[in-house]
Amino acid sequence: MQFSNVIFFDIDGVIVKECGVAEFGYGFLIQLLSEPDFDLAARLEDLCVKPQYLKIAHETRNLVKGKHPVDKIKIFKQYLESSVKSDDAWCVTQWYNAQRRYIQKNYPIDKYIMPGIMSVFSAIQQLRSKYQIKVVAATANEQWQATWLLQYAGVYSFFDDVLGYQLESLVDQPRSKVEMLANYLQPIQNIKSKIMIGDGIPDMKAGRMNDCVCLGIGTEELKTAGADELFGEEDYEKLAASIQKVVEGK
Repeated sequence: MQFSNVIFFDIDGVIVKECGVAEFGYGFLIQLLSEPDFDLAARLEDLCVKPQYLKIAHETRNLVKGKHPVDKIKIFKQYLESSVKSDDAWCVTQWYNAQRRYIQKNYPIDKYIMPGIMSVFSAIQQLRSKYQIKVVAATANEQWQATWLLQYAGVYSFFDDVLGYQLESLVDQPRSKVEMLANYLQPIQNIKSKIMIGDGIPDMKAGRMNDCVCLGIGTEELKTAGADELFGEEDYEKLAASIQKVVEGK
């Protein structure tokens, strides 16, 4: 099927609530990288992260936001002056394992999915065939983690494709969302509209650099980063209306 319109959705903070999951995950990872005697099995069981590591996670989050998971590991190791010798890809796997358990323990689906997102999906579905819309999840998570998140939220089948980073091979693959979207769009011909929906500065940058209409979920900082319109969590009906206007060329 030929697609004329492409809509990219970030996941965390757009489809599902961010709700501290990222900072817990970073805190878990920082603890793993900081403690030579880190008891992985015990920490995956009790999901206990010491306050000092959560504090570092909060302070350093902007240093790693939007980057490839392995690049995040390298940044944290350098920041912490870590002597832990564990393989970077292994660290990513354990970090995401902890995040999954944290989500399952604390956030059943009805508390995890963003209020209003299903109405946005319903509005797009009504337009999908007529306007040949391709719907894509694009995330700074590793791809199988992104797939798991969408499956857990019960919305995986809505998407035509899921874009995320790969751990298996780091050669000739995107290292930023800008590159991720560019690589995906390159072979698609005659696109009438491209939309990027996200809650972070990297989302707006990726959209802007790939000539997308950028719809931000968040505050004025996203406007500065290139958002064409801003929406709060309570504004998803307005978000759906804006998507429709773009797709219809109004």
